[in-house]
Amino acid sequence: MNEYQYGILDPGDWLALAPHRAQVEWEALEAPGAFWLRRPAPLVAEPEDLWRTLPFRRRGFADSGGRFRLEKGRVAVGRVPVGEWKPLTQWFQIRPPIAKLPGQPEKLADFRPRRVAAGEQPLAMRIVDADHWRSWAVMAPLARLAPLSFAASSDGRVCVRGTPPPPLPGTAWTLQGAIAVPAGLELPRGFHPEWLAEVIGLSEGDLGLWHEDGRTEVLPKSAFLPASRANVRATAGANLIV
Repeated sequence: MNEYQYGILDPGDWLALAPHRAQVEWEALEAPGAFWLRRPAPLVAEPEDLWRTLPFRRRGFADSGGRFRLEKGRVAVGRVPVGEWKPLTQWFQIRPPIAKLPGQPEKLADFRPRRVAAGEQPLAMRIVDADHWRSWAVMAPLARLAPLSFAASSDGRVCVRGTPPPPLPGTAWTLQGAIAVPAGLELPRGFHPEWLAEVIGLSEGDLGLWHEDGRTEVLPKSAFLPASRANVRATAGANLIV
């Protein structure tokens, strides 16, 4: 019987496995209060072992009776939970993106950004009401508009990018790679923005919005315009995104 090596994750840390989803020999099991991962124990130690980069709270081995011992321990400290072990590739079987209109909402089941203390990430953009945006933009100094770009939506929202964002009521967002999340949230630990961008089908220059409830929206690069007064007036009533 092949010996397995086990790692135990806190339930909220299982997304750290996403970058390693192609490891065909890794299997996972969800248990109360923990997420278990196992793989065939390597015959020799590897100098750059991906296994050791994961945020396990415990690592160890189990005997044929399922008694779990820590890596450097000889006495069992618990038992491996009983259940169906599934290949890690199955845990991350997210359907590939389908052809869709720019900005069409998409949902990633079981994925959510996590909450952090406000102010830890610099603000990169704001989503505001279209009427508020137009009223402010046509009166703002040109120097204030120069660093901004915007994308207007048919549902009355406007996404304004640039620093500093306009002083308007709305939702502040931070940027992590090509993925924007509401201020006060961030990608889960070990979660790579490049992977999320791939899942939701971002092209180079596109922006992905990841809402707190797990919904995503794609804003194509072509939807953003320089925040000139002429562009603001020209987009009044236009249906550009979403």
